[in-house]
Amino acid sequence: MKYLLDTHVVLWTAENSPLLPDRVKTIILDKDTEKYVSIVSAWEIAIKLGTHKLHLDGGLPEFFRACQIFCVNDKIF
Repeated sequence: MKYLLDTHVVLWTAENSPLLPDRVKTIILDKDTEKYVSIVSAWEIAIKLGTHKLHLDGGLPEFFRACQIFCVNDKIF
């Protein structure tokens, strides 16, 4: 199954937020699901990192790699 993740869902995952339902967390952390974000979501997260409102060990690319999250392009859908 393919999932397009909203920015707040990615942020809640990164922060291990209790606002993220366990079912959703399980889907996001499952290595067998295809997870995508729009380029705008990646940009929004990068802004939060740049303003130090968010900290991700290894930065955004490493977080996306660890969770196997990919940016959407016109060839995916």
